[in-house]
Amino acid sequence: MRNWSTDTTKMSENSPQYIKWRVEQILTFGFNEGDKLDKKYLLKNIKFLNIPKDVKEYVVFLLT
Repeated sequence: MRNWSTDTTKMSENSPQYIKWRVEQILTFGFNEGDKLDKKYLLKNIKFLNIPKDVKEYVVFLLT
């Protein structure tokens, strides 16, 4: 996935901010081949993600 609005070269791929940003991007714009999301991470942090309400509700529905 290419993102034109965020300079990802300045983020560490292991930082919590990058992980949160990446999960939000995947859920909002879709998966690329090879993208995976951790179920435990999603269940723990879904309330903190900045994603559309309907997407958030659907993810919770799928995971519970």
